[in-house]
Amino acid sequence: MSKRKRQTGVLNLMDTPRTWFRWLGNEQNVKDAPAEVFDDWIAQYVDTINGVDRSTWEIFHRWGITNACIDGQLLVLVARPDGSLIVEEKASGGNSNETVSQAVVVQEAL
Repeated sequence: MSKRKRQTGVLNLMDTPRTWFRWLGNEQNVKDAPAEVFDDWIAQYVDTINGVDRSTWEIFHRWGITNACIDGQLLVLVARPDGSLIVEEKASGGNSNETVSQAVVVQEAL
């Protein structure tokens, strides 16, 4: 059986409880990571974050900005054999200093 990772498209909101990212040598859950941990992690990919209370990072905002970075081809979503997902930095062609210049997180629909 191949251990090759399978990249998926964008992050589905319903998948956030089983989606992880790596920060400072540990895997953190996108939904449950402390706001300051999520903020430090995502800030390395985004220059400006608007429309978000960064002290709380509500789930809709985490979902929206993660997808903005996936759409901006800075991050990829990879399915793991256990059914969970991990958001990883996309392998770059040598320029690892790229960021999304601005991310305006989609506001919750009422």
